[in-house]
Amino acid sequence: MTLTYDVLERLVEWARKKAWTWQGKSRVRNVQFNGVGYAEPGYTDPASGWIALGNWNNIGLAYDNEKRKFTCDDRAPSLLARALEKLGVELEWEDEWTECMDCGKLVRTSPDSYSWQRSYAVVDECDLLCHKCIVADPSDYLAEMEGNSGHAITFDLDLEGHDYVRVERDYETGLHHSQDNDPHKVASVLREAGIERFIFVLDSTGQFDFDWSVWIHKSEENKLGPVEKRLDPYNRDTRMKKSPAQSMQEALRDAEVKEAAIERKPGDILVTKCKGDGTAEVRSITPQEFVDGKALKGD
Repeated sequence: MTLTYDVLERLVEWARKKAWTWQGKSRVRNVQFNGVGYAEPGYTDPASGWIALGNWNNIGLAYDNEKRKFTCDDRAPSLLARALEKLGVELEWEDEWTECMDCGKLVRTSPDSYSWQRSYAVVDECDLLCHKCIVADPSDYLAEMEGNSGHAITFDLDLEGHDYVRVERDYETGLHHSQDNDPHKVASVLREAGIERFIFVLDSTGQFDFDWSVWIHKSEENKLGPVEKRLDPYNRDTRMKKSPAQSMQEALRDAEVKEAAIERKPGDILVTKCKGDGTAEVRSITPQEFVDGKALKGD
């Protein structure tokens, strides 16, 4: 039997009637269904043909200090989730995915691993397009990326086929020593040589570092010779004033001092945030604040 949108809508209405709170009714009513599929690499479209985006958390999730367990006021979201799964609908979190504005397929906007990279880009400041739609006609996207040291291509795109050549240098930025290359400084060196049509590419990402490269248009390749030595990854012209590894060491030392000094009640959770300037923020929150997302939001 083919699963239709009308069937899914009736199931949402069933869950809405099961809800005990207005928040529960609102949460199930806001579930969105996508029948186009994934554009995200590594994902296979479900046999049912449908993907559901929603907030599947139950309403009123709280921590009972006396009983030492979590409770909730309304289980309508999880009831709907289980019913959809039985029909073969793939469930995703609404704040982790979005649709391509061209083809309507889904792309992930939140990482699912250390090696994850965006398979989409924002073109003309507002149009979010998946990599498949961009690769089909990348001219506008490439024009936006040229000369931009604050952005990099994060998906497979045949730059050689569009008359770009790779500068034979491998750059690294991360929390290990010597991983302190700065794309803004590389861009500065290129601009000094009169090279404006350059593009950065994020080649790989890891837990604590990422590798990247720079490509220039063939029309400006003849300007590269005089600055090739300055583009070496170990040349001071391509490196940061203070390496991320040094800043992290300073932040960890600061965190150790602040964690030892902070007062907290039994059962509270210690939240530590190391910052890029070499300092750390340390605070104590209750289990309920943790449930409410205070550990991430910082408010």
